[in-house]
Amino acid sequence: MTAGSVEHVSGGGLNGEGVLQLTAAAIAEAVGGRLVGDPSVVVGGVAPLDRASPKDLSFLGVAKYASQFTASRAGVVLVSPELAETPGQVGTRIVVDRPQEALLALLPRFQRVDTPAPGVHPTAIIGSGVRLGRNASVGPYAVLGDGARLGDGAVVGAHCVIGAGVEIGANTTIDRGSIDDTVVGAGTKIDNLVQIAHNVRIGRACLIMAQVGIAGSVRVEDGAMLLGQVGVSGHHTVGKGARLAAQAGVFGDIPAGETWSGYPARPHKEALRAQAALFKLPALWRRIERLLEEK
Repeated sequence: MTAGSVEHVSGGGLNGEGVLQLTAAAIAEAVGGRLVGDPSVVVGGVAPLDRASPKDLSFLGVAKYASQFTASRAGVVLVSPELAETPGQVGTRIVVDRPQEALLALLPRFQRVDTPAPGVHPTAIIGSGVRLGRNASVGPYAVLGDGARLGDGAVVGAHCVIGAGVEIGANTTIDRGSIDDTVVGAGTKIDNLVQIAHNVRIGRACLIMAQVGIAGSVRVEDGAMLLGQVGVSGHHTVGKGARLAAQAGVFGDIPAGETWSGYPARPHKEALRAQAALFKLPALWRRIERLLEEK
């Protein structure tokens, strides 16, 4: 699209600031959903329920977030059929079977992606020992601290700051946010072969060891430790200072300051007792077999 041109979108367009917009009617048509409310409501962005403004699109697909929906100021919300009648002040709803998937399909309509040219802008400040991957781009007034490393094709925008040495291990993947930002706090160390999904928020001074997998929208609070091969399922919270032993499988919230282990994860002492009982099963079974033989 050339400078000064206007991109036409069915049921929407560009506002005076060049932001793409869609009407509720156009969104409902695009996702094949049932519109409840005002079809002329216009939204120009996407945000989570608790941060959405009347100009934003959001979604409700899990009952856990019904309280956020009740207080949400979002202009339009994609909602699953079973939650369509959830009380709230959102007047325009679009009922669709898989609201999160529908929202992800709409994201390209709200964003025009401009690919920056590779290279370092003359105003950027580059520390000693910095390593830049092929086709990396560093924008105006960006700061790369001593020893920082950028992978191939990485983009550092204007005024961004990467501190000296906060290192991310080899073959680790951190997904950019799909609705909200993905955030890694200062002082957190991330080992090799780690997967951090979209919208995850990791606090300060956390330790994430090799082969950890963290699913979408998880919150890892300050000082938490996730040892090797820990897996955390989506939308849960690992409390401040909590410790997860190697290979723990997390399917719920972890209280602050506690140590959990096992699969599924449970308080460490409880997990040890369960493991000890499991090891006793062969001997118990042999005793049962002898008793049956004596009869």
